[in-house]
Amino acid sequence: MLLINWQVFNTSDTSGKFAEEIKHYEMATKGIRNKYGDMIRFVSTQLAADLKGQAIPPCTLPLVARDGLTEWAYTGNTGNIRTTKDGHVTLTRKSKIMKQSELNVDLRKDIDLAYFIIEKSPLFKKGAIKIDDIREAQEEQGRMEREAIKLKAAIWGEASPLTAEGTLRQVCAALGIANADKGTETALRIKLENHIEAENKKKDVHAMTTANFLDFINMGDEIQRRGIVGKAVQRKILDYTKMHGWIWGISRSTVVRVPDTRYGDRFAYLCEFFGNEANKEVWDSLIRELSEQGYFEDEQPYEELKWLAKQYGIAISQTKKTDLAAKIRDHFKA
Repeated sequence: MLLINWQVFNTSDTSGKFAEEIKHYEMATKGIRNKYGDMIRFVSTQLAADLKGQAIPPCTLPLVARDGLTEWAYTGNTGNIRTTKDGHVTLTRKSKIMKQSELNVDLRKDIDLAYFIIEKSPLFKKGAIKIDDIREAQEEQGRMEREAIKLKAAIWGEASPLTAEGTLRQVCAALGIANADKGTETALRIKLENHIEAENKKKDVHAMTTANFLDFINMGDEIQRRGIVGKAVQRKILDYTKMHGWIWGISRSTVVRVPDTRYGDRFAYLCEFFGNEANKEVWDSLIRELSEQGYFEDEQPYEELKWLAKQYGIAISQTKKTDLAAKIRDHFKA
């Protein structure tokens, strides 16, 4: 049975006192039964190095939990409920031992325990225990296989936007991959695939996962902007310090400070900063600095040059790559 704020949680109550909680309980338990049938198995995910990866035996499952301002508790019977001398209701046993770090729950007899663990237990929410469901594991494996196929097609496929060498190099530069302008195509594709696979492992909404990468390679403006910023970082025009954030390489003055929450993807944060129209003057300063350091005298992708020219109203029609680079350079000299 369940206790809510140390009162027996009666799902048949019609007073309206716990109407929302009862509604949630009914929907959640229906979903649990539909998904898992008659039995559900919980296992500990805490591993011990000295046990060579085996789950730590046993695992203690607290049977009291807070959900906002509401306190929930589970007990197998009323005999475990006691009232203290000062009138406070509590449990004699406030935890359950998961022998060999696993717990099988019969949903026909104890749906309340399954509900408590899934919906209220902080251990479950933190991932310290999980449902050992073969179907769920298979679905996850299938999802990962499909993502891997999509990633292969995006990087190596003939129909990919990255078949053009210039686009490939620009995307690599945009993601901060080393030697984007000099590495061989094959080497860059391998580095790019490894980079996205590493990002897939991050638990971060800003990570360049496969799904985000597929969206990204179809965003022309973002690729060109990030590619230019990436090359500015490689040329030390922009630098990063933990104390001051992104700074100008020569003057050492701050361009933009990076919040602690974005330290792991500080390059993406910098690109977002330059993509904000409110920071156009800073962007112009970056392009001017690149120009003064001979950026447009070096070999740059034609698509990038055309994109930049469009940004500054420079005529593109029937203009050779070298001439277009000179026009952009002259624009900033003026």
